[in-house]
Amino acid sequence: MYRAKYLSPTNDVSSNKVFSHPTILKHFLNTIFRLPEEEKIVSLEYLSPRTSFKNLSYVLVNLDLFKKEKEEELESLEDQWLYYMKYVEKFQKCPKNLTEEEIKRAYDIIAQANWDQGEFDEYIK
Repeated sequence: MYRAKYLSPTNDVSSNKVFSHPTILKHFLNTIFRLPEEEKIVSLEYLSPRTSFKNLSYVLVNLDLFKKEKEEELESLEDQWLYYMKYVEKFQKCPKNLTEEEIKRAYDIIAQANWDQGEFDEYIK
């Protein structure tokens, strides 16, 4: 039976596992929000789910609209993250042309070989 090397980063369990690393989450958010250098996120504070947020904004990422299918087409950090989010399950190796350590770490974290049986069972559930 074929087992993918990488699990889906859009699954709640795997998403939490990847983005529980503050440096990876900061990098992802700064990239997806397209924040200018002077407005980049420098630290994170995890708040209680009951916390009320004022001035909250959202960025919707529709992965179906991301059409770059080859790693040679990736031109930006945003492309690298969206490529990861959309195609990682289909890969047997990390793309060679990744430029950021945080994105490379995200590939390592989502690799099924780095999950114990309990984590994998939770992912499947």
